[in-house]
Parts: sequence; structure tokens; C-alpha cells
Amino acid sequence: MKSENILGIIGIVIVGVLLGYYTEVYQRNAPVPRSTAAISNGSQTASSTSFTLSPETVAKHSTAGDCWMIIENKVYNVTQYLALHPGGRSIMIPFCGADATQAFLTKAGQGTHSQNAVQQLGALLVGNLNASIITAPAVTSPLNTNSSSVQQATPPVPTVPTSVTLDAATVASHNNAQDCWLIIHGTVYAVTGYLNAHPGGRSIIIPFCGKDATRAFDTKAGAGSHSSAAVSELARLAIGAFGGTTTVQNVQRANTSAQQIPGGQGDQEEENEHE
Repeated sequence: MKSENILGIIGIVIVGVLLGYYTEVYQRNAPVPRSTAAISNGSQTASSTSFTLSPETVAKHSTAGDCWMIIENKVYNVTQYLALHPGGRSIMIPFCGADATQAFLTKAGQGTHSQNAVQQLGALLVGNLNASIITAPAVTSPLNTNSSSVQQATPPVPTVPTSVTLDAATVASHNNAQDCWLIIHGTVYAVTGYLNAHPGGRSIIIPFCGKDATRAFDTKAGAGSHSSAAVSELARLAIGAFGGTTTVQNVQRANTSAQQIPGGQGDQEEENEHE
């Protein structure tokens, strides 16, 4: 065989080996499409995921530690708000993972929620019922490259509003027997839970819900003046200065205090003093 043919064969073999080598290197270093999981340098990255906000999905979030609700065909994550709910968490927990529309619209049979409560609920929205939710990729590092599991991203927990502005519009929205705030001497009071305990009857207070009741309180609605004990009871229901801001916790504390006042003891003592 001529030397030229031998050299040609050797050249073809070398070219083939080099081509195979560089093809392997390119495939090994080529980027993985975003739709699949990539394992590189000990870390694993998950692609964007999606799920549907179906009733079945909501039903999986049915505990106090993970509580979603359906209200008027919208899904809300109320987990962090349970402890802040003025009426207590026990009222909400039975509806975790379920449709709470009727309970919310009727305030569990006690009336209607204030506009402020509606706005707070809106901040907890996850999405419309049966809508598709796309989540951002989740990254875990380091991760065992022998594992086929990928950390799945979950929707962010909505930020729970923790402050309330005590301006005229906000106070005015708490204007009924089921949700009653008063302004007295520049301080806002949450008196809903106290209405039934008031010695003079709830009907005397209700007309002032959402309004300034300073004169009515100072004159005991024209019947004299309140005792020091009654003034002390009122102080327990204060939630903040009118025109300032307060916390949801303060509102909850005032509601709890109102329920603990035993039948308007202060005014009863006052009546005994005049006997």
C-alpha cells in the first residue's frame, strides 16, 4: 500500500476521533431547556410550576397552620390572619379549606363586615377560584445529584395588614350594632361586644356607632354623668387616638375586653350610689 494512502487513512481516523470528542464536550456543556430540571455543580433548579385553584386544591389547606378559604369564588390565604381576627380564630378555623362565602357575608349570622374588614380580606387574595397559578422556580443547593426530586415552589403567603388608620372614614365604616366604634374625647373605642352589657341598653349606644359620642357620654345621654368605674371600663375598649393609627391586635384586645366586662358593673354601682 502506498504511503500516501496510509497517511490519508490515518488522517481520517484522527479527524473522526476529534469530531467525536468535541461533540461529546458540546453536549455535556450545552444549556438545559428551561422546561426541565438542570443539575449542575451540586445544585438543582426547578422549572416554573403551575396548579389550579380548584375546590380540591383549597381543601388541602384545611388547618389552622395552613388555612385557605373560598369567598365569592375567590381564594384567600388567611393563615397569618387567624390570630389577628377581632372575633377570634375559632370563628374562622371551621371554614379552612372550604367555602366561607355565607359566613363572611353574614358575619357568621351577626350582620355584615365593615369596609375595613373587606379591604383587609382583599390583601389576602391568592387568586380566582379555578384559575391557574404559575409559581417561580425554586432552587435548592446543595442537593444530592443522585436524587430525582425537585423542590416545588409554592405561592407566596400574602402580607397580612396589621395596622389600621383611625380617620373619619374608617370609624364611620363601623356604624352598626354588629361592628360599632365610637369617638370620645379624641379616642376611638371598639364597643361592639359591650352593647348587650350596657346597663342603659344597647339602643342608647347604637345611634352613635361610627360617630363622635363625646357629648352623649359626658352627659350620660342627658341623664347625668358616668361613674369613675364606667370611665375605667370605657378605657379598656380604647383602640387608639382619632386621626392616628392602631394595630389589629389592639382592636382584637378591645373586643376581648368588651366581652369580659360583667354587665356594665360601673353604671350599676353608680345607680346604687343614688339610691
